[in-house]
Amino acid sequence: MDTLAEISLGKPLAAVAVSPNQRLIAAGGRDILKILSINLDGFSITCNLQKGLNRNNQKVLSNFCVNDLDWSTGEQSFLAAGMSTGAVLIWDAARCAEAAR
Repeated sequence: MDTLAEISLGKPLAAVAVSPNQRLIAAGGRDILKILSINLDGFSITCNLQKGLNRNNQKVLSNFCVNDLDWSTGEQSFLAAGMSTGAVLIWDAARCAEAAR
């Protein structure tokens, strides 16, 4: 079977999740958490969620490692990340896309 699309994010990934509408992919691991758009040409990076964390999240930032990702089926733009620190972080991908414009 041929690969339909490929993108390198430059770091090993521990978790990948496809959004309920199948238009976005979340990918995360140690020192990486990005949202990718799925389009006819393949993938494009929509948002770097790690860079969106503020300095108040020092515990999360100092040991940033995503263990698991899951999209909400109710509020389809919400993404939850289980972190190695024991924290659960939730983002609204719709707000991230608005900020990128």
